[in-house]
Amino acid sequence: MARLQEVDVTEEGVIEMVKRQCLRWKPDPKMREFLRPETLFAKSKFDGYYAARGEAVDPVSGSTFTPVGQPVQQDWKKMTEKEMVDFAQS
Repeated sequence: MARLQEVDVTEEGVIEMVKRQCLRWKPDPKMREFLRPETLFAKSKFDGYYAARGEAVDPVSGSTFTPVGQPVQQDWKKMTEKEMVDFAQS
């Protein structure tokens, strides 16, 4: 709730951020453990995650990518909340 009180932070933006981080981190066993509220919503980390709007981008090459194991047609912007939860739990 504290993050939603910040300037320029919207509920829709937060949902997009969570979906984006799931797509980026879920395929990587080392990063998957960081898909938790303490990480995503910590004041020290949230601004960077929230500001990285848009497509999933490979932080090394800067190119857009499809996470390993995900079909190319997977579009996190079109996922329902239930689909996102199911995806994060799989």
